[in-house]
Amino acid sequence: MQFYTSIYDSMVAKIILDDATGCWMYQGTDNGQGYKLIYTNGKMKAVHRVMYCCVFGPIPAGKGIHHRCRKRGCVNPAHLEAVTHQENVAHTEAYDHLRLERLQRLVNAKPELAVFGTVCVASTTLAHLWHCRSDNVPTYLRTFTLVYKGQLQWELVQQGRGPKSSWFRLWLEPVLLEESSIVTDPLFSLVGNNL
Repeated sequence: MQFYTSIYDSMVAKIILDDATGCWMYQGTDNGQGYKLIYTNGKMKAVHRVMYCCVFGPIPAGKGIHHRCRKRGCVNPAHLEAVTHQENVAHTEAYDHLRLERLQRLVNAKPELAVFGTVCVASTTLAHLWHCRSDNVPTYLRTFTLVYKGQLQWELVQQGRGPKSSWFRLWLEPVLLEESSIVTDPLFSLVGNNL
């Protein structure tokens, strides 16, 4: 039987380094969803949270721990960051495709956004494009700004009252379209494919 001088030492003893990604993959029990667990202070705890506390101190109030590498079994402190729940959900891989799809719909419906970098648009228009309720639009816009820091920004121009729509001004950096491979002109892409 091996005894460890600290919880940190016991975690490090169960790590396999992934040279390709820099991940420290913890080899131990998981919760069935890929998050690794460790028994400490009489409780089972998420290893990535324990590692964060060992290296950085207590997790700030209202924050969770996000894996930048998106590998739930990784405990590399360089891959862990304290974020709000909304930020953590925004960076979830499952939403990447949906977010790109919504961005594509917006650019197709409002090509002036791609051409001029800015547009004003009603909440009802965005809700229709994104298949959501109008009152969810600000949440989606906040998520866009969290994920695409500095590349997509927005502001509320006019608050809707009753049946009237709210209006938002959006700014988009062209580099976001390039990085995301967003097609900005469907007619051009059709012509380009036939040349």
